Amino acid sequence: MRPPELHRPQPSSPPRRALILFTSHPVKEAQRKQLGGGNVEKTQQIYRAFLGHLLKTITAAQRQTGFDIIVASDEADQGNIEKVFRHFPGAPGYTFLPHAGSRFGEKFEYALDDAFHRGYQQVAIIGNDCLDLTPQLLNDTFCQLVQNDVVLGPAADGGFYLLGLNAFTPALFREMSWCGATVFSQISANIARLKLSLNLLPCLADIDDDRDLKTWLAAPSPDAETLAKHILIVLLALHSFHLYYQPPFLPKTHLSKRLWQKPPPEILPTSPLC
Repeated sequence: MRPPELHRPQPSSPPRRALILFTSHPVKEAQRKQLGGGNVEKTQQIYRAFLGHLLKTITAAQRQTGFDIIVASDEADQGNIEKVFRHFPGAPGYTFLPHAGSRFGEKFEYALDDAFHRGYQQVAIIGNDCLDLTPQLLNDTFCQLVQNDVVLGPAADGGFYLLGLNAFTPALFREMSWCGATVFSQISANIARLKLSLNLLPCLADIDDDRDLKTWLAAPSPDAETLAKHILIVLLALHSFHLYYQPPFLPKTHLSKRLWQKPPPEILPTSPLC
């Protein structure tokens, strides 16, 4: 008689994960935010620098936690996004998703709904303006989605910089005043009303205007020096940024009016961002 066959539990496969980078065309960014003085060219350069910084963060996280990248933006922005990825060393693959809808909330919900319709089981969405986001926070998001319905990263201005979900729930976004100071409190109330389990990430600041950018550049940050150099080069080259502090990585002799009129040639970028 043959011994009874042992039925060993098969290891479950990891969930399909996606990270959505939600952004928009620089023209719309210039209209919506006070960054670069509302000048389209300056805003485009600044936001491409932001995207390059975020790509570094995303790529580092992707090496530890397997997820696909979806970039959701205006259709006219696709060429700019392609250039950012092309100039990023070792850039990962990504899917470009054109926005659908006329309002911010409609575009945001469409991006999430589309990701779940593609078969992803865990989806996180971030904006383009939180420079303190780390690979560890992205990895923690997907880990927490194993046992929580929602992961939320509150922003210092009353919004949120990250949202992680296990399923698309339209009621989660009911009566939301998007792009305002009550977004975090409104979505938190909806989470509680729907009795969804929630994990909160640390509160971080995002960059909405030149003052926010100056504050971020002056604050201690592991990646601040590298990105600060790049952003300052761009802004100084465009004659658009008046500094009220001395960057810690530049010697005092660089603060003369003559030397500030153009960026130090030894740290100029080798290729344009867009």
